Amino acid sequence: MTCRNIPLSIRVFYLNGLYLLSILLSSISIGVISPMKWVNNTDLPQKSSGSDGIEYFTFPRYQSCKLNGNTTAMTEKGTCIKFDVTSYEPDGDGGYVLNVPPFSRADHSAAIVLETIFVLSIIILLVNIALFICSVFYHFKMCSGRQKMLEIRPIFSLINIGLFAGLVGWLNGVKDISADYNVEHNVYFENYNLVSIAIAGLVIHAVDIVCANLVVYKFFKSDNCFN
Repeated sequence: MTCRNIPLSIRVFYLNGLYLLSILLSSISIGVISPMKWVNNTDLPQKSSGSDGIEYFTFPRYQSCKLNGNTTAMTEKGTCIKFDVTSYEPDGDGGYVLNVPPFSRADHSAAIVLETIFVLSIIILLVNIALFICSVFYHFKMCSGRQKMLEIRPIFSLINIGLFAGLVGWLNGVKDISADYNVEHNVYFENYNLVSIAIAGLVIHAVDIVCANLVVYKFFKSDNCFN
């Protein structure tokens, strides 16, 4: 193979793997904080389910359980520290929503953090799915502009760094989130450590932009290997 083909093949395979890894990390984060439904505070008014009896309202986990607790509450693995019942308001359709306007609900800060983490995880997932699709298309030469995409790739690395850094910042801003009792018992850490996932993504893309991009531009671009 020529100088052109060997580095290009390696670089494109590397990009495929990098974006797939980011997709995996963000998917795990989304899976941890947003199962379809999670039984919530039973102090909420009940709704009738007809002849089947009474059913309590349910919510996604990020609208149900806090990211931190205390040693008294954290007594067993998979503990859900529930939002204050006053944080929920009628949605007008016979249901309830988590509604925490500023200065009027005790759980406002906790809800904002979880909502932000959820949104950031979704953005990371969508961005890297798009990048992975482009990378695959360029790999099989299914569209033009491959060289330009490779040249501006550090911008995509910076975007991922910013997004994962946002996750790390919001998570680390939660009081005692990494305390032993919280990590051991909180439902958010039951199978995966959210903080570790965010840090892993940040480190991976930081190493990528410092090492991989330097290698490419220092040793290969001058040899015209990526045209």
